[in-house]
Amino acid sequence: TYLAQGQFLEFIAFATLGRGRDHAKWSAASAVTFQPRYVAELKKPKKASVLFDLDLKTSDGRAIDAKLFSNKKCDDISTVLDLEKALHQVGHGTGRDADFDEAIVLNKVDGSFVFSFETDGSLAPEAVFNGAIEELKSRFTDLGDDLGRAFA
Repeated sequence: TYLAQGQFLEFIAFATLGRGRDHAKWSAASAVTFQPRYVAELKKPKKASVLFDLDLKTSDGRAIDAKLFSNKKCDDISTVLDLEKALHQVGHGTGRDADFDEAIVLNKVDGSFVFSFETDGSLAPEAVFNGAIEELKSRFTDLGDDLGRAFA
């Protein structure tokens, strides 16, 4: 069909949200990460001023300074993730690393991990997470059944 100048086609479609079983482009979640959990330790408060004087902020708007630490430790997950990013400003190759002298160190928490993901906005994060849990639950149930039949 050819359209003459001034003519147009109108197309109305309805989509049903599902999951990205066949292709990642249909997945509501993207940028899934799984990393070790860390606790930040303030070892040298005076040398840490090299970082604190940069006037950096956490993702919730608090200043990155000594007030983030309680008893020279910070274990809030979001704050530690922000500190990890901020430490790149005083790390190797910045010219500040010698003055900073590893004043703040990140210590790995054994057996603890941080899982994060982003959504495309088509579903709420809770719906994406709960859907993933249901999918894993069904897969592990199927796996358990298969193993039971194999070893029966």
